[in-house]
Amino acid sequence: VRFQNYKLNYYYGHPMELFDLEKDPDESVNLIDNPAYQDVKPQLQNMLFQGWDPETLRERIIIDQNRRTLIDKSHKPK
Repeated sequence: VRFQNYKLNYYYGHPMELFDLEKDPDESVNLIDNPAYQDVKPQLQNMLFQGWDPETLRERIIIDQNRRTLIDKSHKPK
């Protein structure tokens, strides 16, 4: 999620990353735990998770992958 000069990266199962693109355009310093940026972090998280839940999405993906595996196996000759 990008907002103003900030960027929040989210990868399921991994720590979030927060960057100040104005001060760090190469995204080399993760500010997620920097106290100076704790006011912007919840704003970006709210924007990120608005309208979807990562855990629900993960569960749906696993169900779909399992379904596709079963379909694929049913089409292969024995």
